[in-house]
Amino acid sequence: MKIIRIISAVLAAVMLACLSGCASGSAADQGSTAQNTKLEELRSDSVYILFINAGKADSALVVSGEKAYLVDMGEESSVPSILSAMAMMEVERLDAVFLTHTHSDHIGGTKAVCSVYPTDTVYTAQFSEDEEKLSKQAKKADAEQVILRAGERVDIGNGNYFEVLAPLEKNSEDDNDNSLVMMLHANGKRVLLTGDMQFAEEKTLLASGADISADILKVGNHGNPDATGESFAKAVSPKISVISTDTSVDEDSANERVFDALSMSEIYVTQDSDMGLLTEIDAAGKISISSPKRPHTGARLEIVSASKSDQSVTVRNIGADADVSGFFIYSSKGYEVFSFPSGSVIKSGESVTVAAYGGDYTWGDDDNIFSKKKEDTAVLCDRYGNILSSCDSK
Repeated sequence: MKIIRIISAVLAAVMLACLSGCASGSAADQGSTAQNTKLEELRSDSVYILFINAGKADSALVVSGEKAYLVDMGEESSVPSILSAMAMMEVERLDAVFLTHTHSDHIGGTKAVCSVYPTDTVYTAQFSEDEEKLSKQAKKADAEQVILRAGERVDIGNGNYFEVLAPLEKNSEDDNDNSLVMMLHANGKRVLLTGDMQFAEEKTLLASGADISADILKVGNHGNPDATGESFAKAVSPKISVISTDTSVDEDSANERVFDALSMSEIYVTQDSDMGLLTEIDAAGKISISSPKRPHTGARLEIVSASKSDQSVTVRNIGADADVSGFFIYSSKGYEVFSFPSGSVIKSGESVTVAAYGGDYTWGDDDNIFSKKKEDTAVLCDRYGNILSSCDSK
């Protein structure tokens, strides 16, 4: 068994830390430059899959030319990580979103992410234990819901496409086994995306005779022992396998039994990467793997106050004039998110207020940014998810 782990700082623990009072990031963090951290220019004829470090949840960003797709939206707490990944990959909007099934760690970030990166289409599976929940997610995204059936394709340009393999029948016992399963055909390579598929759906898919062999496997159900059976793993025989999880939250995930079943494969775990695992499939079909470092903007901003009564956040620039396009504020309990629109600049020494109503910027269509019953914290991040400041709401 060949297991590869890329060691770097884990974002989730930092992003969810609620600092007492109002505090800014360290001077070292704020003064960091973008040297050696920016991605090289993306090739228009390559297909990129960024398996995002979304905590214990699932979210994968697929970029092909000028098109971008998200397969699953993580949970609410994954939103800062997803926004950071989108900014790093220079995405401006989403061509579509795929929701593999109804569980919160796959759909929780839909509303917040799509409020920043709009989309017209939310694809869902033919079968579900809660079809209404998926319809609601499409409404939250202000997008049309399109139901996919086995055998259908979604073209993404340059001859590349998603091929729908499953579900083939409805499972009334566990929605994991109603997962939307797709084969991404990218420059002659095959990437199997499995959602949370477990043994039951694996068995049905194997029995169908479908060709599930793949170069890259997104391992089902976070690498828990109730998925990725030996027969299934052998049929896929991936060269590369990716497990999306945080084992400090889900102790059974990235399980040793799954590692053994995938002994033919190089295994990566998203928790071991800062932004996540980036795979590039170039025009010739060559696969490259990297773990990109988080860029820094060098901006120096601080939250002066966060008010429950006014439902507002005031931000002051304590550094040089800063282009804050894509910088975002989120509330640590409700994960309500505000992203500064393109072209936003805060001059040196200037303060701006973001509020539910009024202010220099309007938060959005939500009356409550902060929980009125629970302790809540406003967290300010640059566009790449670096925490600049945090402040308890009062």
